[in-house]
Amino acid sequence: MTDGTLEVVNLYETQEYFDEIALRYDWAQKGLIMPDASTNTEGAYSLLQTEVGFGRFTNTKPGIANELSKASGGMEIGIIELVEPYTSTTRVDCCWYIPRNCEQPVRAMQILNEMYSNPELANLLTNGCEGIEWDFVDKEKGIINYPEGKDSSSTEYTSHPWAWPNECITYVWEGDDADVWEQMTQFNENALISPAKGFTWDNSGVQTEAAAVANVISKYGNALLAGSLDPAVTIPQFIEELKDAGADTIIEEKQRQLDAWHEENG
Repeated sequence: MTDGTLEVVNLYETQEYFDEIALRYDWAQKGLIMPDASTNTEGAYSLLQTEVGFGRFTNTKPGIANELSKASGGMEIGIIELVEPYTSTTRVDCCWYIPRNCEQPVRAMQILNEMYSNPELANLLTNGCEGIEWDFVDKEKGIINYPEGKDSSSTEYTSHPWAWPNECITYVWEGDDADVWEQMTQFNENALISPAKGFTWDNSGVQTEAAAVANVISKYGNALLAGSLDPAVTIPQFIEELKDAGADTIIEEKQRQLDAWHEENG
């Protein structure tokens, strides 16, 4: 992202990864991470709302504190930004699109256009129905909040504004800055851009290695992130098994494709 190179490396061999896991292991030893964190399936919102949890990692954006507060039953949330905002070619699977076998692609595109550009529809999809899931606090300024007697735990609609095509044309929830959507635009436009943004790679030539590596990561990854394993002992073993599974072959192939992409697009 910042070193000016396009070298593909094994994350798990980097000093940054080791340092992060060492910190998490230290936290776990001090009781700051749940003992069953690597296998626990209860959602972060629920853990915060019941005061079992006191913090979590999350992606940030303007208004994120209020969004997480709503999802956690009104718990007061504070945000500490750990890294500079950046943008890369991640979560390209988390997009709205028309599948190739769609029977009416033109109509589907018309609906997508409405979802992206029609404020009334965008607000309905993002926030639900007026008088049921929300009411105006200030209609002139477009500020809303839950109806009297309701909160995030008692409404019939779960609001995930980031999941819809265009939250930036919806009403502003009370607690957010009135210009939160302008802030969002600036946030996106000023983000650090990965030099590899736009590149996606094809693993069809190394599928056997990719499957084997995925098995190794599933064996160690969550437990290391949860601070359950001593990194000084486990990470060298983890790396050795990754190499035995074909990690270096994957890196070589990904580097070849990235170099070719950069030559054509750089």
